[in-house]
Amino acid sequence: QEAQDEFSLFDPQVEYIGERDLQLVGSTYYVAYDALSIAVRNAAKHGRHPGWLRIEYSVQDSGAGKLLAIRVDSLLKVNDSIEAALSRVEEAARAGPQDADIIEEGSGIRKLQKWRSERRILSFEICQPEARSDAICVSFTLPFEGIVE
Repeated sequence: QEAQDEFSLFDPQVEYIGERDLQLVGSTYYVAYDALSIAVRNAAKHGRHPGWLRIEYSVQDSGAGKLLAIRVDSLLKVNDSIEAALSRVEEAARAGPQDADIIEEGSGIRKLQKWRSERRILSFEICQPEARSDAICVSFTLPFEGIVE
């Protein structure tokens, strides 16, 4: 809804994929919420309108604890390409995580880098979904603190 408030033409069809209900607690909630907001806002700003989002999540055992893996797929604009989109992400990331909370320049990629350096996010990747030349995905994992119902 926040992305739609900012980009009124963004009215995505949303598909959720996850086999469990998760109750997030503590910093896990805030990091997951902000990371999802970054992915969805980028889809609204740079993607196709009205839009399509596929949000997949899972809790995985890592041996040392549990991880929350989240992936957001969205459609590129009609005349965009995965190569151009990845190039824009790479350019946004060049500045590094310094001052990410102050100077975002709209993408949030620097914030994800900052969280990775602080180990709040263990990894994030921007990629092309398998068998989709018209889409892009953002995936990230973070330490899971919460309850699986």
